[in-house]
Amino acid sequence: MGYIENYLTGGAMLSILITNIVMSERTGTEMATFELAIALYKKGHRVIVYSPSLGRLAMELCARGVPVVDDVSKIGFVPDIIHGNHNVALATAMIRFGTVPAVFVCHDTISPFDEPIITNRIMSYIAVDYACRTRLLVSGVKEHKTEIIINAVDTERFKLKSTISQTPRTALCVVKSFHRNEHKEHYIRILTEACRARNISIDLVGRGVGNEVEDLSSIVSKYDICFAFSRSAMEACCTGSHVVVTDEFGYGGVLDATVARRWPDDKLSRHIASGALTYENVLSGIDAYQADIVKKSALAWRKLVCSSLLIKKWEKIYHAAIDAYRTTGSFEFEDGNLFRFISGFLPRAISEARSVAVAKHMSNHFIRLDDINSLVDFWPGEMRFRDDSLLRSIMLGAGWSHPEQWGVWSCDTSAMLNIPVKLLKKYGNILHFNCTHYFPSCVEVNKIAKVTAFVGDKPIGVMRFSKKMLSNGNPSIKRLKNS
Repeated sequence: MGYIENYLTGGAMLSILITNIVMSERTGTEMATFELAIALYKKGHRVIVYSPSLGRLAMELCARGVPVVDDVSKIGFVPDIIHGNHNVALATAMIRFGTVPAVFVCHDTISPFDEPIITNRIMSYIAVDYACRTRLLVSGVKEHKTEIIINAVDTERFKLKSTISQTPRTALCVVKSFHRNEHKEHYIRILTEACRARNISIDLVGRGVGNEVEDLSSIVSKYDICFAFSRSAMEACCTGSHVVVTDEFGYGGVLDATVARRWPDDKLSRHIASGALTYENVLSGIDAYQADIVKKSALAWRKLVCSSLLIKKWEKIYHAAIDAYRTTGSFEFEDGNLFRFISGFLPRAISEARSVAVAKHMSNHFIRLDDINSLVDFWPGEMRFRDDSLLRSIMLGAGWSHPEQWGVWSCDTSAMLNIPVKLLKKYGNILHFNCTHYFPSCVEVNKIAKVTAFVGDKPIGVMRFSKKMLSNGNPSIKRLKNS
């Protein structure tokens, strides 16, 4: 009896295809895929992983009994459900298996691979925290189709240490990849100086410092304090380390039992860990160390993120998706939606630029601003910050994330737009800014956020955003007009 027949006759075992853009190193989504696949396999499900880019991690997964392929056409059976991490890999799998329902998981608020595909055959859209859920919503996903399932930790591997030191003497810093090298240097210097001031030795591991650890669980319990973010922070906390939430985006305080009670709407999301990474803040995080609180925090987080409990949630999601798909029926038009997604994902130049002179400028990937005035005559009436490579290279300066179909998030305390003077003159020297603001649900309802717009060093206007207005159903969108 096949897996789907077994399920339809009352069994629980499923055939599950998991996608991920890469299975090579030990990044967050790679390890999440790795551990989910093993946990499902141990539960008796048939699991296979598809990734177009394979490496050592894929070999390790195969050695543990879960097959991994980089060519989806090689899969000789039809899965019951597709668990889609990363849109491009998911789209490929959905085209290959045109009658199989899917779920999509958003792991990141910035990565272009976490932009959701809007299609009826994706029965559920899963976010790992509230910030990722907001990304799904602003990308066009209906709220009733979203759900939050936090990343799991294998508490069998990340065991709670038997003794927690009364006074911290050792610290571990998990350094992930940095968008800018100067951010990494500043980050490491601040942490090192703060630890030195408290007579604490510090070790650095991770991709960001060229010292990637094969198994973090084998070393993290040796340290009293861990500076980390996201998944690594949760894993360290589960072992009984005092976790200070930090990364290149800022400082998020201490990961304790209070955070666990509020999770997933708290410090491990890039939109929330927004405190300044300063020497004083890091010192305050270190000084918050108390052995009894560290143990309570570890117990709270172990209960929250235990992989065996979260696997049951995933099984429920899969079964619900299969049932909903069978009830709704097939979607013969879905290939068109997938085609439009893949077509829109590919980089291209703006369609209005057709002259030889403009094409010559477009061939230079490092176009200078004083060279682009000749493009103005070909500019569309409305400029959207999507994935047109030329538009992106010209308009978006420092402080922006990757453009998406709806617009672009800022990812720093300030962000710069480069706008050609000739373009301004073409539109009467008038600027229109349409802005929205993200409020996590843990923020008080009376919270007011402010954004100031400058031309050079001259302030030209202030936009204020009210969470109360947003809570009442009014969109937090402001238009700033200045001549």
